[in-house]
Amino acid sequence: MSIFQVKMAHFDDKSTGRRDMTRFRGDGNQSAGCGCFSQGFSLIELLIVISIIGIIASLAIPSLLQSKMAGNEAAAIAYLRSWTSAQELYITQYGAYADADNQLFDAGLISVKPTADSHGYTFSMDNPSNSQDLWWGTGWPDTAGTTGSRWFFLDQTGVIRFSTSGMANANSLPL
Repeated sequence: MSIFQVKMAHFDDKSTGRRDMTRFRGDGNQSAGCGCFSQGFSLIELLIVISIIGIIASLAIPSLLQSKMAGNEAAAIAYLRSWTSAQELYITQYGAYADADNQLFDAGLISVKPTADSHGYTFSMDNPSNSQDLWWGTGWPDTAGTTGSRWFFLDQTGVIRFSTSGMANANSLPL
């Protein structure tokens, strides 16, 4: 009997007539039934794959951060817009504009009062001397360039204005 026949006899299952491919082939390697031997990956191949993953990540991460910052700014704008209609409802009920967003929240005119870090922005509202004619609100990024790149200003006109270089005011560009 040749050595080939000895190795093949080791794999034959006489009861089913099939070969048992889950056993060792005799040289120490296991096969999944493909008839090939796996040598594994070389260090160079692994380094190339890691380098490619690194390049793809370096291209994707900045755009993901920009998307998060744009989402933070959109949430800040939406929150400021809710102030306009809420302030008009507040003045009809109480005779003066609210001087803080917690008054709008307590009156049930806005559904959410922002927390200290509300989507990366901080908000402030003011109404000098409980005025019936004037109020304004501002929103600014917690970390400029990371959580947002624009500062916002809103007043009784309902026009949201922005600045990219610091606090926005009534003279800033409208959205």
